[in-house]
Amino acid sequence: MTHKISEEPEHPEEADVIVGQPSDANNTEPITTVEDESLITPPSAPPHIQKRHPAEQIIGNINDGLRTRGKYIPGQYAYVSQFEPKNYKEALKNDDWFFAMVDELSQFKTLHVWDLVPRPLNQSVIGTKWILRNKYDEEGVITRNKARLVAQGYTQEEGVDYDETFAPVARLESIRLLCAYSYMGFPLFKWTSKVIF
Repeated sequence: MTHKISEEPEHPEEADVIVGQPSDANNTEPITTVEDESLITPPSAPPHIQKRHPAEQIIGNINDGLRTRGKYIPGQYAYVSQFEPKNYKEALKNDDWFFAMVDELSQFKTLHVWDLVPRPLNQSVIGTKWILRNKYDEEGVITRNKARLVAQGYTQEEGVDYDETFAPVARLESIRLLCAYSYMGFPLFKWTSKVIF
């Protein structure tokens, strides 16, 4: 359906509205009219609007873009604990934190992080500690309980318990190789590990 806007209507009895100069000489704004007012598509509408909607269904400014709400994801927040325990004894009292700790230990077992061996004589043993933190999304809502078992490395002495230290850093050659792969069109993906080992 097309709308005809003209200075002079071809058939004055059929036109609902006429575009022209107002009869009042003091008012200089032109009168804009459309034959069928039930469907309106303004000439200044953004190019991404491709459908014509009845004018009575349009709420707000017709020149604004389309606004939608974010998708509601139910049930995710019901399975996380809302508090952070101060130690592992408090964490064991809550099922959500207990399952987070079991998940961390099962990852250690899956990745063969350690082997159980007899305690060596005259050697210091490094202790472990649970780090228990809530993870938040961008809106500040708790989405996950993260339990991490870490070694108490601060109890060691350099030269007695260890001689060398290592840090995971990216070498310049690796960065150059990634840039070359990206330039040649190979897809690159971001990957994060669930555990630190």
